[in-house]
Amino acid sequence: MALPVDTFGGGEALPGLPWRTLLLWLLVTPVQFGFGCQFYRRAFRALSHGSSNMDVLVALGSSAAYGYSVVTVAVAVSYGEEGGGQACFETASMLITFILLGKYLEASAKRKTSEALSKLVSLVPPTALLCPPGSLPGAGGDDGDEAARSVPVADLRTGDVVQVPPGAQLPVDGEVVHGSSEVNEHMVTGEPVPVPKAEGAQVIGGTLNCSGALWVRVGAVGNETVLAKIMKVVSDAQMRRPDVQAFADRISSVFVPAVVALALLTWASWAALLSLELLPDLSMHGWHRASSLAFMFGCAVLVIACPCAMGLATPTAVMVGTGVGAERGILFKGGDVLEAASRVTAVVFDKTGTLTSCKLRVVDAAPWLPGLTRAQLLELAGSAESASEHPIGKAIAAHARAQGLRVAAPECYRACAGYGLTCRVGASEVLLGNREWLGRHGVSLSAAQ
Repeated sequence: MALPVDTFGGGEALPGLPWRTLLLWLLVTPVQFGFGCQFYRRAFRALSHGSSNMDVLVALGSSAAYGYSVVTVAVAVSYGEEGGGQACFETASMLITFILLGKYLEASAKRKTSEALSKLVSLVPPTALLCPPGSLPGAGGDDGDEAARSVPVADLRTGDVVQVPPGAQLPVDGEVVHGSSEVNEHMVTGEPVPVPKAEGAQVIGGTLNCSGALWVRVGAVGNETVLAKIMKVVSDAQMRRPDVQAFADRISSVFVPAVVALALLTWASWAALLSLELLPDLSMHGWHRASSLAFMFGCAVLVIACPCAMGLATPTAVMVGTGVGAERGILFKGGDVLEAASRVTAVVFDKTGTLTSCKLRVVDAAPWLPGLTRAQLLELAGSAESASEHPIGKAIAAHARAQGLRVAAPECYRACAGYGLTCRVGASEVLLGNREWLGRHGVSLSAAQ
């Protein structure tokens, strides 16, 4: 309904009122007073508080275009002369449509940010396994499994102990009081390698428990958790105003009354010039009344000044920037931070997870044992890691397969979270892990190794 109609046959509905103008009038009126009603309401509230904003200018600009068109048609029909075809109803509708399009884009950016927040919320499971007092392994209970009961995460309190089985997401922030495992904190830190956790280690809600069972004492709930604080940062980013937006608001408060004053001055100046017949050549356009032409120029000032790009583009740019950043894992603390980013000349990264694709891959393999080839080393390591869920193990197994090597299923597989594994591949005993794990099994590494 907001699209202008260029052609609608010929003829006139009334003397001085073409069918095209009448059709535009009928189509634009619902846009002006239906979709545009929200601007009138907000403009009225602003004026009632003694202030002016962009809504006042939108209401004035679109009303000026609509009112000018009505006056033009009324004059043309009253005198039965041409002039009704010069109405600009479509201008009023396009002003409202343009502003509503900007509002829609702003709402879309907010929706993208909300979707990013929803993804963060989904990281936290809705329920947790609550362990009653005294039910921990080694604390007078059995193994702690039967005593644990499922409760909503919202019912947990600081000091409660929850059980987190392997493969489950941690429901809360807290401290490990029993058990050992590896926790994938990629969604928070960006690092792809799971972090070993044992008694006394701090864990973050929403992260993934990989290998062993953990018993965690609740340290933070509700709005005090790390994920809740991250979500608050993203949400607050939509409310914080950058310096350029504050400047735009200050300009708007002066710009609106200035435009209105300029429009009135234009109207009065042209009316005076035409009434004194200082511009006789304008009579050739068929405007027999000086007030009509003066009114047209006054309305043109209001229409051209609306919409104001500074008042619309600034908040839209902030919303889009923060929304796209949230989609890509970049969280801005506010629009002021986003604005300051344009002046950044150097960026310092505190962890590799920020820069990498978070997918590990093997770049080289160096056998140290005489008589052991590189292919044999990869075949043994790939077979041993084929049953592993560790990102490093997956990368080794994937590299062995990519090299066309035979990857067999390991036997007698035993893994220790945070250290390594032992297994048998064919006739070979395989030991894989970190330096401490190898030392436990009597393997010492040289400085070169």
